Amino acid sequence: MKLIRLALVSIVLTSAQLLFGQSFSGPEEVCPSVVHTYTYSDDVVYSSVTWNVTGGGSIVSGSGLSRDIRWSSDGTVTCQLWRNGAIVSQGTKTVKDQRTFGGMRR
Repeated sequence: MKLIRLALVSIVLTSAQLLFGQSFSGPEEVCPSVVHTYTYSDDVVYSSVTWNVTGGGSIVSGSGLSRDIRWSSDGTVTCQLWRNGAIVSQGTKTVKDQRTFGGMRR
């Protein structure tokens, strides 16, 4: 009986996770020195949001679930949604300088 209960709880939790839709929009191929907008959306309730850009980019403006980022080279943008001191959702997008093709500059 405990095994059946455990299996049912596992199915319910897995189903609940599938209901939350995550979406990270914004270009993956970018032009250096041009500002590109990135938006993260999720069906979770959050109390704060943290954005982080690594590599050759910097946040120039934005708030909430949207940021404008100016890229100078390849990099990664990450958005984390927080509630009560814990991450409840996270999305990451890796971007490449569109001038790079197969590792070589055009």
